[in-house]
Amino acid sequence: MPSSRTTRRRTRHRLPTLVVAVAALVLPVAPAHADAAAPTTTSPLAGAGSVGLTPTVSATFDGVLAAPPARFALTGPDGAVAGQVSLADGGTTALFAPTAPLSPGTAYTASVQVDDAADAHSWTFTTGSTRPADCPCTIWDDFAVPGSTAVNDANAVELGNKVYFTSRGEVLGVRFYKAAGNTGTHTGSFWSATGQLLATGTFTGETTTGWQTLLFDAPVVVETGTNYVVSYFAPNGRYSFDHWYFNSFPKVGYGHIEAVNTGQPNWNGLFRYGAGMPTNGFRFTNYWVDVVYRHGTNGDHTRPALETRTPAPDATDVGVGDPVTLRFDEPMDPAATQVRLTDDGGAHLYGTTTASADGRTVTWRPNARLTPGTRYTARALGVDLNGNVMASTATWSFTTGPQAACPCSLFSEAVVPDETTSGQGTPVELGVRFGSSTAGAVTGVKFHKTARDTGTHTGSLWTDEGVLLATGTFTDETATGWQTLTFATPVPIEADRVYVASYFSPTGYFAVTNQYFGARPQVHSPPLWTAPGAYANGRYRVGTGFPTEHYIGNNYWVDVVVTT
Repeated sequence: MPSSRTTRRRTRHRLPTLVVAVAALVLPVAPAHADAAAPTTTSPLAGAGSVGLTPTVSATFDGVLAAPPARFALTGPDGAVAGQVSLADGGTTALFAPTAPLSPGTAYTASVQVDDAADAHSWTFTTGSTRPADCPCTIWDDFAVPGSTAVNDANAVELGNKVYFTSRGEVLGVRFYKAAGNTGTHTGSFWSATGQLLATGTFTGETTTGWQTLLFDAPVVVETGTNYVVSYFAPNGRYSFDHWYFNSFPKVGYGHIEAVNTGQPNWNGLFRYGAGMPTNGFRFTNYWVDVVYRHGTNGDHTRPALETRTPAPDATDVGVGDPVTLRFDEPMDPAATQVRLTDDGGAHLYGTTTASADGRTVTWRPNARLTPGTRYTARALGVDLNGNVMASTATWSFTTGPQAACPCSLFSEAVVPDETTSGQGTPVELGVRFGSSTAGAVTGVKFHKTARDTGTHTGSLWTDEGVLLATGTFTDETATGWQTLTFATPVPIEADRVYVASYFSPTGYFAVTNQYFGARPQVHSPPLWTAPGAYANGRYRVGTGFPTEHYIGNNYWVDVVVTT
């Protein structure tokens, strides 16, 4: 029969992997220090909020826990929580790890007792709530935790964040992440970009740590395209922070809320010692201040629904002059409704949006004819008159049919390149290799002009071997956009032969879409086409003359005008 000493040793060895399935666990421990009866610290802290769903609950004592036994339990609304218990930090800390995630938005009570203590030490914490499927919503959810939760600064300070909204709606309140030591009475405020106080209030019912929420007495209507500042006042400092947080890409945001991207002098992450609107910035720091936002105004918070669309998904032979038409279940705001059209190289086309008399039909018409024989992708996000936005963007594709008659070009003049100013300021000739399936004549050359591409531009037509066939000077140019040179005499071209059209930029600043010819199939704009292959197109030459160099299939947005 094993001795009692042997029994204790074996029991102690098995403890770190013992699974708890009852309300209390007995920990055999060695004689504890007299001060070990009550823990010195716990995690989560008593009264903590926004606790994660897989926490390790801990209690730290002054003495080493080895014997006599201690009791450790975690209970929730459904009773005891199963978990594993272990010791850490040389036996001074008892740990309880639940075997399954805890329930969100739920209060739990932890209880720990060293056997020489008269009573168990108990404390309560609350788990964070999961993000709702729809608004009201915030930039960060309950489980976002700052990297630095309590700065060593006890001065009274106002901390804030610049925000803007991509849909008209209402700001209902303010949130901030509270660390231990960030005590006292906190106030939250919402400001216009010019410093007008739009709403303020005092936080109540705070937890000891975690996200705190203040709801204003009345919502504040916010508009799109306008910056605002959300802030809170910490009377005893000890705020949470993360340096360089807003010096990041992509943007920080959720849904229709965005934190303003940082760049001097447009700081984000704001502070002000004392109370008032914060205006100072330091190291693009996030002070973890958030806004509570709800889409819609005037008591209407129902999202619109798209009923029909034309062209239909996967439609073919769509007319090059046809618009995109959307029918909704309620009147819409045409200025806020977004319709985007991209070609199969990812280039964006621009157009105008109008609404029918009843407001339910929105029509988007491109600024110029589409390119024939091209597959386009449409994206539509409808916004109603009260600022409510569709639940998700509608996305579909269609293909245009042939053009009725020339003059013809490779690209639609509705295209505006994504990068409208590139280059190193060195004069450069830029071009495109193209051909035609039928014989015809080139009457001119086109290019998309950027604001910095000033000076006198020339356009040229070449054989693919570099023989100059025609040249001329652009006149009557606009400040930006597509420019057209008409040759004095049309130049005949043969069917199925490659030619090069180019223009000279004296400033060396030009429009470009990187990897355009590699990201898409060969351009077919009947009867015209571009030379096939990712690296067969997008030609340039430093200085003037026939362009022969290429780089990763870039499109420099040079085009031709052809008659057949």
